[in-house]
Amino acid sequence: MCVDLKEHWENIYSIRKPEEVSWYQPYPKVSMDIILSLNLSLRAAIIDVGGGDAFLADVLLEKGFSNLSVLDISQNVIQRAKHRMGDRSQSVNWINEDIREWQPVGQYDVWHDRAVLHFLRKPEEINKYVQTAAAALKKDGILVIGTFSEDGPQKCSGLEVQQYSVNRMEETFSAQFNRISHFTHIHVTPNKKEQEFLFMLLQRK
Repeated sequence: MCVDLKEHWENIYSIRKPEEVSWYQPYPKVSMDIILSLNLSLRAAIIDVGGGDAFLADVLLEKGFSNLSVLDISQNVIQRAKHRMGDRSQSVNWINEDIREWQPVGQYDVWHDRAVLHFLRKPEEINKYVQTAAAALKKDGILVIGTFSEDGPQKCSGLEVQQYSVNRMEETFSAQFNRISHFTHIHVTPNKKEQEFLFMLLQRK
């Protein structure tokens, strides 16, 4: 069955509160630890892909970062995030696009994605994602990817996902990126279920 992803996510965000989605994190510690370890300028251009219902932009603003973009397929969740952030939302560049079709304008120092890539399962969609990330990042820019590991869930929010091993992740990005490091992390959902993520840091060639 072919799922309309935009319709699917608009529906998810219309019926679920932020704390009811499995990826809910009031403080995105793993992502923040990674980003802060990069010793970036506070003017570094950072994009959070699929970050509409995440709190990464909120926390980065609190830390003084000022060149932030958030991309999400769902207009509902972007409006929800703007409402949550209030006046601070005006400091964020909001991009309502499908990552499978988006054509980036300008380039970023950091591309962050926690839990978008694993929803892409067709080879052509994955290849397009890699090409888009490479085009969107400056030379030597950093790609931070968090996906379900081989021991992670096989489905999420009613959708089948693509699990990743270290080798599979590296092979997916090897033409455009060099691997810096990787690790696994156990995320505990609001329902107290454990999900194993694979995080990988890569650098654009």
